[in-house]
Amino acid sequence: MCLYLHPKYAFGQERRVNLWLRDKSPNINLAVLSALQLVRNWNASLHIIRVINHSVDKNRIEKAVHKFIEDARLPINIKVHIIAVDFFEVIKEEQGDINILGMPPKYEQVLQIIQTSPNSILFVADSGLENALA
Repeated sequence: MCLYLHPKYAFGQERRVNLWLRDKSPNINLAVLSALQLVRNWNASLHIIRVINHSVDKNRIEKAVHKFIEDARLPINIKVHIIAVDFFEVIKEEQGDINILGMPPKYEQVLQIIQTSPNSILFVADSGLENALA
């Protein structure tokens, strides 16, 4: 894990956790478990955000995300956002107190995300031992 704490806003009001999911991400389990712990500690709302390509079937992706929520037995009050736009455009606009993302493969990508996002960010790298579905 790597935490970037926003120098001005830190954790904000500790009311909203944005969990960014990527298709077939190797970091999904640790990201989900981290988000759940923050939601519980802060009594915050959880927003799952999935950025997709314009050519992808949005309804199919939305069904898959809801199936994952059900399989992982996540709280039913989760807000799901399926957005067909460039990732860097949406992350600078999406409000929240912390963004949880899988660790990018390149350091330059980490820097680009930090420079783009107006919020604190928790980057996670799953060890393969975590399981959000257990």
